[in-house]
Amino acid sequence: MPESHAVRKAAVAGMFYPGDPAVLKRDVDGLLDAVPPQRSGRPIVALVAPHAGYVYSGGTAARAYARLRGASYETVVVVSPSHREYFEGASVYPGGAYATPLGPIPIDAGLRDALVQSCPLVSVSAHGHRSEHAVEVQLPFLQRALGPFRLLPIVIGNQRRSVCFELGECLGKLLKGRSALLVASKIKSNVRELEGALNRVCAFASMHRRPVSLELVKEALKDVLHVEPPVITVESIQKVVADYHNLKVSELKSKNNAQEFAFPRQIAMYLCKSLTDKSLPEIGRRFGGKHHSTVIHAIRKIEDKRSREQEFDRLITTFTEMFQ
Repeated sequence: MPESHAVRKAAVAGMFYPGDPAVLKRDVDGLLDAVPPQRSGRPIVALVAPHAGYVYSGGTAARAYARLRGASYETVVVVSPSHREYFEGASVYPGGAYATPLGPIPIDAGLRDALVQSCPLVSVSAHGHRSEHAVEVQLPFLQRALGPFRLLPIVIGNQRRSVCFELGECLGKLLKGRSALLVASKIKSNVRELEGALNRVCAFASMHRRPVSLELVKEALKDVLHVEPPVITVESIQKVVADYHNLKVSELKSKNNAQEFAFPRQIAMYLCKSLTDKSLPEIGRRFGGKHHSTVIHAIRKIEDKRSREQEFDRLITTFTEMFQ
């Protein structure tokens, strides 16, 4: 298949969000329906949404995407950081579509070509797109909230200030006058807090009669920029691992030591030790009263398998990134 017609297949379906189309549709619609209706005075041209797993930040993402219901855009530009590959500048996917379990989304090839021609730091490349989750997790929400649209997926290889500013200036010029939405896949805070921060910046700039700049934003938000990250819980880890392996959480906690239950249980125990501050005995108790020696065995087994199998190591890395 020619590269220009290649379809980027879903890489994190079944991990960051449900892989079954019917379940994914039900879950996303449920998250969107749970958001109280809100009126927006002006058309929405940009939003910021988190890119963790749906079990972790789906509710926050839904508060942003629910505002798009009923809207229509020709193109949606999704910009995200790269978590797995380092490269200079930014890349836009070279193929013809991005796919999720809900179906493929065509790439806006014309806008892609125009961006590459006008912005030297952007290249047409699969770098950052092969297994990156930060673009992909936005797409099911967009597919359920909007009608048909074309996609321009951009992954930034490094987040240097100069790169972000130049890319922003190029996109601002190209999107002016277009029916387009810009989605920034980065911040993991509550959308209401984000909206409040934007209002604070605007008020601060007006009061001090200064233009909005990076320095002004830092000054206006100095007391909220350094917040503690969300707490990762044993329960959230158990839910993610169970969903990925098509199990119930109760089966992870059970006394059944068949491989289909024991191995996912070991993965979950390993992640609990890596990502939480729980002690070995406490982790054991959270898994149906297992002895702490069982947790130690699980950790050693997963560490050994990671050291020997690159694909498995990538899987554990993906699980870890769901909570970052």
